[in-house]
Amino acid sequence: GESQWLTGLAARSDVQRLRARSCAVVSGVDTVLADNAALNVRASELGLPDADIIACRQPLRVVLDSTLRLHPPARIFAQTGPLFIATLNDEQKKWEAIVDAGAQILRLPSPPSGVARIDLQSLLLWLAQQQCNEVLVEAGPTLAGAFLQAGLVDWITLYMAPSLLGSTAKPLFELPLEKMKDQVRLDIRDMRAVGNDWRIDAVPIRLHR
Repeated sequence: GESQWLTGLAARSDVQRLRARSCAVVSGVDTVLADNAALNVRASELGLPDADIIACRQPLRVVLDSTLRLHPPARIFAQTGPLFIATLNDEQKKWEAIVDAGAQILRLPSPPSGVARIDLQSLLLWLAQQQCNEVLVEAGPTLAGAFLQAGLVDWITLYMAPSLLGSTAKPLFELPLEKMKDQVRLDIRDMRAVGNDWRIDAVPIRLHR
């Protein structure tokens, strides 16, 4: 629940490269508000030749905000590149402030279960219609867990800092797992040091329901 920083500069540069190769970056409103996140590609942090040219192509940024809690002058509105706020909210006054700040409203349905949250299948269908074939979900445990539970995660990239956060730290994924048989196993494809941190690339094997 606190921002900046656990991982070091090398890991953060690596994340910038993940953003740069992605068609879209998706996050939740809680993460954006807590971190005052911009979700953009920053040339100064890429650590690559021609970083300025690379950063000219910004990924499409999508913030899931069911009730429209995000509004100007949050930092995310000040960045270049397309920004969509996905919501269930129909309040035109809130829409106007967001549109005036340069973002676009993406009105999506809730899932068939009727839960008051954005339907992730509909979101990914819309992203596919925008020709987005590589989507980076850079989010907190609630949204990350929802994607994983819905079976919508193809690849997981974890950054592990050499820090012990203790028993009150937030989980990586919010998952309602109560028994060992419910665990989500991962097939680790790569593990390497990135500065003083570790990067682990893995594929979810399956999720018990």
